[in-house]
Amino acid sequence: MHPTHLTLTADEVRTLATQPERLIGLGVYFQGFYGSASESGAITSAEAIGADVSFVVHLEDGRVIRDNRLSRAFGGLRATFLINGKMHGRPYLDELVAIATTREVLATAAKTAEVATYAARMQAAADQFVGVRFGVFAVTKGKLKARVHYSLDNRADGRPCVRIYDRDYGDDLRAIIPTGYENRTDSMVDYFERGHVVLFEGHPLYQAARDRANANAARRK
Repeated sequence: MHPTHLTLTADEVRTLATQPERLIGLGVYFQGFYGSASESGAITSAEAIGADVSFVVHLEDGRVIRDNRLSRAFGGLRATFLINGKMHGRPYLDELVAIATTREVLATAAKTAEVATYAARMQAAADQFVGVRFGVFAVTKGKLKARVHYSLDNRADGRPCVRIYDRDYGDDLRAIIPTGYENRTDSMVDYFERGHVVLFEGHPLYQAARDRANANAARRK
């Protein structure tokens, strides 16, 4: 059977909330959006949350979609999921969970390797960071000074970081922390941006920069 839309009434949701286990094994098709690929899978767990049902979907590519709500997940043309007409048993569900576990293990290993590589590269450049000081409004190194502001943990992937922005349109900060400095200004198309540097765990300056950013945040409260 081809995937089809399933619209649930409020009464149907309330009924399923009393028997959420009926959803486990239900085959679904995830409708990808914003660059997220579509994929088949199944509901692997479900529990009643008041008059609604919260459920988890494991997809065949290893992705896990959590914190779904029955009342809106299958809602007509804006549905997150479509029903594929199948009811799966334990072998299929166990396989989905195993794929997800493998995906998570590989992702963790890749992240660990990335962090180690970054730390080694930054340690190799440690000499250029000697003498760098993080002030409330500026980063200095000897007679060099760059007016800056700090931002913490603002990456979409959740990786902890300290992002330090030049307050001015010059490249003052580049002269102090050249490794990792970015500025994508393109005067040919009249695009100008303030440069910045991102420090991750493993960078010789990471903890000092993070302490300063935290102190600045505390001052603003």
